[in-house]
Amino acid sequence: HVLPALAEGGRQIFIDDLVVAEDARDQGVGTRIMKAIVDIGAAVDATLLFLHARPTNTDARKLYESAGFKSTDEVVYLLED
Repeated sequence: HVLPALAEGGRQIFIDDLVVAEDARDQGVGTRIMKAIVDIGAAVDATLLFLHARPTNTDARKLYESAGFKSTDEVVYLLED
């Protein structure tokens, strides 16, 4: 979802769940999806990218962190430029 963030003067992107099919894991698919998300954010001049992950989903958390996102609490990750 690309959401207008009028109060911040820009757009925000919120990814609720990013799921890679079990048989496609460990093949770089998640990394390519993360790159596409960041590229889309840049293309629409998004000021913030939010990602959601369950606290128990360590694979998603590692993927988000490897893409440069930082945890803002137990379930939301944020990438600012």
